[in-house]
Amino acid sequence: MNARLYVDEGLQPERTELAWQRTALSIGVGSLILVRLLPAVFGGVEWIAPGIAGLLLAGFFWVASGRRYREAPGRRSPRGSEAAVSPGGGLLLILTVAVVLFGVLGAGIIVLATLQN
Repeated sequence: MNARLYVDEGLQPERTELAWQRTALSIGVGSLILVRLLPAVFGGVEWIAPGIAGLLLAGFFWVASGRRYREAPGRRSPRGSEAAVSPGGGLLLILTVAVVLFGVLGAGIIVLATLQN
């Protein structure tokens, strides 16, 4: 008895990739706003660092979402065999850690801005 794992070859992997790309775009736009506003508020070029870090994170998510889509179970690899890599929850873990870190950084910036006034 040869049991094969049924894998949906529908549009789910593509929808997931598009959702991750929207997440990357949101992070990128927020980071561009940080690059523009933080130096103006605090008066130093070093304040672009959080925005640059966010842009790098957005780029990572954009590239990783494409790789995740290409390696989705059921999709054919360029060599003709089915991709063996399951995407797992790595991207979600990275996003969660990044959001927590940026939240703590944002709270610190708010406290710093309050103390300066």
